[in-house]
Amino acid sequence: PFGFALSPKIVCRMFNDSSMTVRTPSYMPFIMVYHRVKFPILKRYNMFKPFMQVKPTFFMSYKYGHHSNGAGGSYYVPGTKEVNLRDGNFATDYTEAAISFLSGDTITKKVDLLSGRLGFEYHVGWNREPQMRDSYYYERISLELRFLLFDRITVVPILSGMYGKEGFKPKYASDTYISFRPFPRKSDIAVFAKVYIGPDYYNLRYTNTMRFVSFGFLLEPKGLAIIK
Repeated sequence: PFGFALSPKIVCRMFNDSSMTVRTPSYMPFIMVYHRVKFPILKRYNMFKPFMQVKPTFFMSYKYGHHSNGAGGSYYVPGTKEVNLRDGNFATDYTEAAISFLSGDTITKKVDLLSGRLGFEYHVGWNREPQMRDSYYYERISLELRFLLFDRITVVPILSGMYGKEGFKPKYASDTYISFRPFPRKSDIAVFAKVYIGPDYYNLRYTNTMRFVSFGFLLEPKGLAIIK
C-alpha cells in the first residue's frame, strides 16, 4: 500500500515594525509519496525489542519541495556580502528520502518509543538563487524520535546537520518538543513547550542563529502517523 500528500505550505512571520509587518513570507509547497516497507530480518530478530515490545511498522517517503520568498531583489546588498533582508530573492528546490517507523501499539502503551524518522534532503541546482551557493545548505540529515513517558508526556527531539558546497560552514540544529496531556484517558488536549537552537529557518534569515522557547496548546492523539 502507498499514499501521497500534497501541501501548499506557507509560513509568515510578523515583525515588530510600524508598517509592512509581514515581509517575504516563505512559500514551501511540496508533494510526497510514501509506502510501507518490510525487512525480513525483523521477522526473526526484533532489533527494537529493548525499546518496543511490539515490532514496528516501517515506511519510506519521497518528497519534492520548493522554498522561496516571492521577492525579486538582489540576494546580497549591492557591493557587499550582507544578505538583503528587505527584498532579496530566495529560491531553492529540494528532494528528500526518509525512512520512518511507527510502534505497533501507540494507543495502550504508557512508556514507549512511539516512532522515529531518519531523512536525507538534497537541494537541486535548478531554480536556485545563484548567490545562495555558499550561504545556504545543499544537504541535510535529520533524525527524529518520539518518546512517550508515563502516559501523559511526549518528548520529541529532532537533530539535524546541514552541509553545503565549498565555502559553506556546516550548521546544526536541535529542536526539542515536550507536551503534557493532563487528561490522557478523557481528552487529547495537551500543553506543550518547544526549544529550538540553530539557524533561522525563515528564508533569507537562515544566516542568523536563532534560540527560542515557545509554549501553547494542541490536540495530540497518541496514535500519530509519521508523515511530515
